[in-house]
Amino acid sequence: MQNPRLIIGAVVASVVAIADQPVIAARPVGTAFTYQDQLKHGGLAVNCSEESDCGGCDFVFSLRDAATEGAQTGNNQTVSNFDVRNALFTVVLNESGQFGQDGFNGHARWLEAGIQCPGGGSPTTNAQSCSTVLDFGAIGNGDSHPLSCLFSTLEDAQAVYPHATSLCDELDWAGTQAAVNSGARVVFFPSGRYVLNRPIRPEVNHLTLQGEAGAVLVAESPDGEAILVSPGFPPLPGIERLTILDIAIEATNGRVYPGTVSTSVIQINNCHDCMVKNVSIDYTLPPGSVELRNLNGIGLSGGTSGLIEGCTVNGIPKAGILLAITTDVLVHNCETKNATQPAGTDSGFGRIGIGIEGAARAIISECHSHDNGNDGMIISATSIDDTPYPSTHIRVVGGTYENNRLVGIRFRRPDGTPPPRNIKVVEVLAQNNGAAGLTVDAGEDILIEGCSFIGNQGGITLSDVCPLFGADQTNRVTVRACEMIDNVNTGLVLRATNDTTVENSRFVCSVNRHCMRFGAIGIWKFPKSDKKNTNLRLVDVEIDAMKPFTADDQGDTDLSAVAPETGFYRIQSEFWSDPTKMPPSLFAPRGSEYTHLNSGNRYLKVSGFADRGWALWCTPAGSADLNGDGTVDLIDFGLFQEQLTGPQ
Repeated sequence: MQNPRLIIGAVVASVVAIADQPVIAARPVGTAFTYQDQLKHGGLAVNCSEESDCGGCDFVFSLRDAATEGAQTGNNQTVSNFDVRNALFTVVLNESGQFGQDGFNGHARWLEAGIQCPGGGSPTTNAQSCSTVLDFGAIGNGDSHPLSCLFSTLEDAQAVYPHATSLCDELDWAGTQAAVNSGARVVFFPSGRYVLNRPIRPEVNHLTLQGEAGAVLVAESPDGEAILVSPGFPPLPGIERLTILDIAIEATNGRVYPGTVSTSVIQINNCHDCMVKNVSIDYTLPPGSVELRNLNGIGLSGGTSGLIEGCTVNGIPKAGILLAITTDVLVHNCETKNATQPAGTDSGFGRIGIGIEGAARAIISECHSHDNGNDGMIISATSIDDTPYPSTHIRVVGGTYENNRLVGIRFRRPDGTPPPRNIKVVEVLAQNNGAAGLTVDAGEDILIEGCSFIGNQGGITLSDVCPLFGADQTNRVTVRACEMIDNVNTGLVLRATNDTTVENSRFVCSVNRHCMRFGAIGIWKFPKSDKKNTNLRLVDVEIDAMKPFTADDQGDTDLSAVAPETGFYRIQSEFWSDPTKMPPSLFAPRGSEYTHLNSGNRYLKVSGFADRGWALWCTPAGSADLNGDGTVDLIDFGLFQEQLTGPQ
């Protein structure tokens, strides 16, 4: 049974005839052109050929002047008993001028097909029908081909490419945009280099942009964009299921900072269930440029949801991957590296691997962010028109954040926005970063579990650094089953946080490491001018070859003016070499326990919070045989009582 009205793609024969030629030859061209497509039935590939039992398919092609209810030009062309192998077929059309003398007169045309295959059913062209950008006039040889090479006036160019706005528009861009606008479900880039003076606008539902190996988009637009989806922010209807697949992009431009809104090489706004997969972006600053560029690599915004997978972003000025006001996005197995600005410019601008700003329910899984000019990842809030958008329910699972100039992973809070909330960082490796492996400047309900922080300046920093914007910005943080190894200065910094638990974690300094030479500290606790750390619990924490703590009284801080510290410590350390003495400088809440690893002696904090008030509680055998005579008797009880009532 025939499908009499199946529009399967736009045809621009005046361009197709020279698509493989870098310059226009002054010679006649034929009327024939090649059409390729896929044929499926019920979602399955059609196989009808000489080798199959069913034989070939019959096609009837006609040419129309519009995609909907267009008038036919010329006659039908019948192609009978034609082979379709694994859904693919290629036919030569209009070889004898079947579509008429006026078939191709510089105006856009649409090809229609009726199809009949043996074996029953009604096979149709695949819903993912593919058009290559070469079919619409793109050349892809890496050279500039402005429309002025083909057309003498803009009006003539717009007769073929209605979306063109200047004769300076590149043919690669115009042809690609024509393919996007044609109604094809897959727009394919054969191997080649495609020069884009403007971004491609794939604002079409259920569209795939796919590249062959060796396909490169050269983004030369002033703002640095190669692909832009911007149908308007919610609640306006968005785009559904856009896929960008197997494409390499080279960019060199971008808006000059400051005073402009940032954009991205791939910028997708208000797109639902979108996917960016196996895309690589390389950014190279123009020679001699010292200006900061407001450009990200892959940017999702405006309520966008979907997947970013297997992508690499190298050398971008701002953020390699940016999720800003997104919902339900998974970023998996991506690499962001070398995010930099020109030497000597403001190091605080951009230069991060992954940015999470105002995202909800985002997962960053098994990503590698390294050698960036500032941080490997930032999790933050943002605001638009005074409306704050917090980052909530963020999961960072696996992956490595290393060799970044500052922090591996940072949580922060811009002015007037809420802190990040409900964040989990699980089984992450942060190593050799210039500052901390992980820093929480502000955050609430945070779990850091099963992570390793190795060779950073510091392991983890938890702080409340913005007292002007509200108290208690860092609350309810749990560090569980983590290792802080060979961090130069500290394993853990706590500054005026509330309700922090560190459990089943190790702080280690190996022999002959930098941390040994600098006298690294296991846990450094210090207050702000208006409050201390409160409700701190250290449970089954081991500190090897490091000072367990610094004294809480730092500098001129008046501890009498701040709230008392509360909580419970159960730690193990070998720092004190004399097992017969109490820990000489260990601030801890009453009821805390300390085990000296070398001797096995256990101590109990029986009074106060200061570094005194510790009592020897048990010997290595676990008994209260304090004088070591092999029995627990009144003498041992008297020794313990003496400790309880001794000088405080």
